[in-house]
Amino acid sequence: MRADRYAEAAAWLARRQTGARPLVASDEALPSGLLARSESGVLAGRLAAVDGCHGEVDHRDVFLLARAPQKELEAAFGRCRYLACDAGDLERIDELAGPRLARGHLENVALRVRTGFSPEGAEGFDGTDGEGLARLVRQSRNLAVRGMFLPLDPADDLCAQVRDAFSLVKKLRSDLPCMLHAFCLEGVLEPLAAGDPELLKAVRMVASLNDTSLYAHFFVS
Repeated sequence: MRADRYAEAAAWLARRQTGARPLVASDEALPSGLLARSESGVLAGRLAAVDGCHGEVDHRDVFLLARAPQKELEAAFGRCRYLACDAGDLERIDELAGPRLARGHLENVALRVRTGFSPEGAEGFDGTDGEGLARLVRQSRNLAVRGMFLPLDPADDLCAQVRDAFSLVKKLRSDLPCMLHAFCLEGVLEPLAAGDPELLKAVRMVASLNDTSLYAHFFVS
């Protein structure tokens, strides 16, 4: 999504008081002021986007793809949370974090998790196998899961997907187990900002449930 369209969508979201926050994906630094005004989260593909968040976005709401170049992953340490999409990503971040962490500390990461309704070919861990995912996370020595991204399919029934995705987030939080700081439903922001009243109702419902259960930052992208 272009920065101007994102700004419009983020402003629309704020006016409707949905309880959800917008999240934008970018490889480059975004225009000054855009992020702070909209309480945005950021999914960074490269270090430049992380750098551009300094002073505008809480580092816990900035996520850098673990497939970024190694030197950029290293330079971003402590200024964002890494987003892992597979076991290789987890291993890479586990090895990177180990020698940089203070004794007794863990590196907080986010996982992208595929669901039964994710678009065909979507990246991510298999969300239907919570026990397997929990075993995989426990194999790491230095990581703690604090965020989840769930890719949804705008071509299908997004209202049902939003509700089911939130149920899956709660289940995985229990299966892993983990304390979530944030979760993001991907593929929702543009259809939501287009004014779908039923989708708006579903997002508000999830925001309300989140406020009484997970207490996490709820993002849509």
